[in-house]
Amino acid sequence: MEIPVALARPGTCQILRLDYGYSPGSTPGWEGADLAWTPLEVSTQAGAPSRGLLLRNAEMLLGWARTRGGHGLWKELARIASSRGLCLVCRFPRRAEELIGHLRRAGPRPAFWENPADGRIPPLYEALSDKPGLVRFHLEYEWLTGLGAARGGAALLATAFALAGPTPQPAAAVGASLGITTGAARSYLSWMEDAALVRREGRTYALRHPLLAGLFAQDEVPTPRPTRTTFKNSPRSAAPSRSTLAPPSPPLPKPAGSPSEPASESAPPPHLPPRRPDPMDFD
Repeated sequence: MEIPVALARPGTCQILRLDYGYSPGSTPGWEGADLAWTPLEVSTQAGAPSRGLLLRNAEMLLGWARTRGGHGLWKELARIASSRGLCLVCRFPRRAEELIGHLRRAGPRPAFWENPADGRIPPLYEALSDKPGLVRFHLEYEWLTGLGAARGGAALLATAFALAGPTPQPAAAVGASLGITTGAARSYLSWMEDAALVRREGRTYALRHPLLAGLFAQDEVPTPRPTRTTFKNSPRSAAPSRSTLAPPSPPLPKPAGSPSEPASESAPPPHLPPRRPDPMDFD
């Protein structure tokens, strides 16, 4: 999918909302900085003044604007858009709406584009199709970072399991699966949609793409391998054999003074550390 990045020129102001796994790719004429790993003052001054400024993870601007150092941030971004050109790349739909509102109040009216939520697999996962370990890592990162940006907490995890089937579900079916009202289920789904974890298909809902749904499919949950303390529950092996158990612990030392082993007055009991010499004992 080609992402339409605007031309880098003075007066350009654009917001790109891209799901996890999408990237603007080559951006000639733009000087990029990542707000997740670069201080704000460094990011806003990156590159030559003749090049446009492209800021990734632009959701971070909303947090910076609430700090003491972020006073006047939106006016500064409006100035950059007027003099150099500005492109903000963010992930979450709700945050994109907030960015648009702040920039409009500061002056520029940003152009907006987002990748369609049509269930296609993001390009990152297609590029890693021969590396299942990395695919799993990115899927978990996509889910956890989206969960951190959403309201709902554990309720959204339960909703994800309800949506993990092969077909999209209406809000009423999700509510019935969770034992809650349709209105409450619709709220959970809306929060997940704001965090780019759920897509809407008419009046039904599904997880953002099939690979993300695979995290919660019951038949995809890995089963731990049997260990020395994990036993298969079958009629022929109802109880573990002695050979599968851990070796017995060594017997505890007998306390000093027991009938079978006379105590020694000079040696401390075996379960206590030796007594330190007294610095005042000169004998």
